[in-house]
Amino acid sequence: AFKKFVYLIFYVTIMKKSMLFAALVAIMCAFSSCVNEPTIIGKWQLKTQKMQLIVNGQVVQTVEEPIPGEDPMYWQFVDESTGKMIQSFDGDVLTEEFTYTLTNNVLTITPRESSDISMTCQVLNLTETELSLTQIPEGESEYYHQMTYNFTRVTE
Repeated sequence: AFKKFVYLIFYVTIMKKSMLFAALVAIMCAFSSCVNEPTIIGKWQLKTQKMQLIVNGQVVQTVEEPIPGEDPMYWQFVDESTGKMIQSFDGDVLTEEFTYTLTNNVLTITPRESSDISMTCQVLNLTETELSLTQIPEGESEYYHQMTYNFTRVTE
């Protein structure tokens, strides 16, 4: 009887440790899946834009320009589906609201005022501080302009 009692205590002790270990593993897995991915939500200031002229699949001209600090442009992603573009120009501030979707690194922006027009971009880089987008051309053509936009996150 004593031997059975010792085995029972040993078995319960091992089971308690196994259950505790399993619980700890489950908690660790839950927290590791909560690693913060960078989010597009926030305010982004356009720093540079690059335009490339593509003819028959070849880049024939590239123009890259910084956006002047006195006339900044911002894209603000307010929540998971809405945002606004804010452009300062000669002391005036122009704002245009938009809706957007971001799926598999493809960002589609549709202005609220012109829902029949949209812009689709490939997200090249998204970190906590940087966002780079390349506009995806519409349709097939032997020549087109490829636009790339580079932003930095604005913290207010």
